[in-house]
Amino acid sequence: MTTEFDPRLQALFDEAEQTFDGERFLGNIMKSVDRQRYRAMLLWSAFGLVVLIGFALVASPVFAAVNFVSQFLPMSVVDIETEWLQMLVSPVNSIAAAIAIGGLLIVKFFRWVLR
Repeated sequence: MTTEFDPRLQALFDEAEQTFDGERFLGNIMKSVDRQRYRAMLLWSAFGLVVLIGFALVASPVFAAVNFVSQFLPMSVVDIETEWLQMLVSPVNSIAAAIAIGGLLIVKFFRWVLR
């Protein structure tokens, strides 16, 4: 084992032992924190503006799609002549119910396969 010290390691220890001017050091740290906070605020503001513009651009197509889907989903899958029977099976006799039941069956199948 050697008794020599690594000069780079010794320089780190020497640097750590020096004293700092508390007020100046604290002022520099606070300036750095304020700059980073200001930069983060600008970045988040720019990101929010881009998202807002994106929402404005896609609002009309999304509204049209939601309107189309809201008219499409309640349509009956099977036409039933009898009114009382039509009202009885109406919760499951729609495209929305078929999609929901299909989704539940898919989830159940994957739970069964992956157990």
